[in-house]
Amino acid sequence: STSAVASAASSSAASSLAVSSSASAISSAASAPQKAAPAAPQRSVATAPEPAVELDEPEPTLPTKRMPTSASVAKQATEQNALALREMNLIGVYGASGNRRALIRMPNGRFVKVAVGDRLDGGRVTAIGDGQLSYQKGSRTLMLKMLKGS
Repeated sequence: STSAVASAASSSAASSLAVSSSASAISSAASAPQKAAPAAPQRSVATAPEPAVELDEPEPTLPTKRMPTSASVAKQATEQNALALREMNLIGVYGASGNRRALIRMPNGRFVKVAVGDRLDGGRVTAIGDGQLSYQKGSRTLMLKMLKGS
């Protein structure tokens, strides 16, 4: 393909030289005072148009938006002080309705899995429902609820 481009360039240079030399011959003949001879019709030489040389340039692109980093995603997804870390929190409820279990985060940071009848915080788990757990501690019934959106 390089030799084809070189030969096309040399043939176009040669044809432009022929055109310019014939043009100068015509202009010099026109300026000299001679008897007017019948002008011969000029023939134009048909040349193939030069093939467009394709340049390997990068395509223009739009400016890219900044992709979020894992740190920025975590910051946006984190709710500040959602859990009271010094209290007991219901993290989740799982299992079939007849055999429900719950995952509790204790005030010391440990996680405990409990079922109905298990001991919890000096009392007994009495019920585990959708998003809530109730337990009896002495004469009081306490309720733990999951966070909203969980």
